[in-house]
Amino acid sequence: MRSRTLLGLAFAVCLALAMAVAAPLARAAGNCTAVAGTILGHYDFDGPEGPAWYGWAYLTFGKDPTVWSARLVDLNDGYRANPYKANFAGYEILTYTIDGVGSFQTNSHFLCTAGATPNFCGFSEEGAVDPEAGTGLFEGMSGSIASRGEAGWGSDPAGPTPDQPWLWIAQLTGTLCKK
Repeated sequence: MRSRTLLGLAFAVCLALAMAVAAPLARAAGNCTAVAGTILGHYDFDGPEGPAWYGWAYLTFGKDPTVWSARLVDLNDGYRANPYKANFAGYEILTYTIDGVGSFQTNSHFLCTAGATPNFCGFSEEGAVDPEAGTGLFEGMSGSIASRGEAGWGSDPAGPTPDQPWLWIAQLTGTLCKK
């Protein structure tokens, strides 16, 4: 009898812990929840996955005030410069990984538009969450994420170089949906 009680108590504790992590992602109607956060990134020519944007996304889910730190890797297909060499756009895959929880990816399109400040642009991006690429808690999730912010680089108008890195900061908003 005592071992059944202890086993039941252990099961209840494990269930409560799992629900504490998953609850913010499934609270909203239709199993969708809002995601919001801030991205801080830099371009690294020698990064672990090759030349790409690397950094962090600090995320919240739903109305839960917990801030989750996600490692961010942003692989793009290069960019399409316009004749002014200051505006550019392209496609990329962003992977957000929260250690011990899981990861999700967005297939996105971005646009960087120059203003009056040299080597600085306003950045916007729209992306769809890939339900095939999620792991852990994010397995099978769909949705969309948008980000808005700024990117800046050194004095070389041709673009980033190893000694003149690009920096990126943006706010993101979106929705993640469980099946």
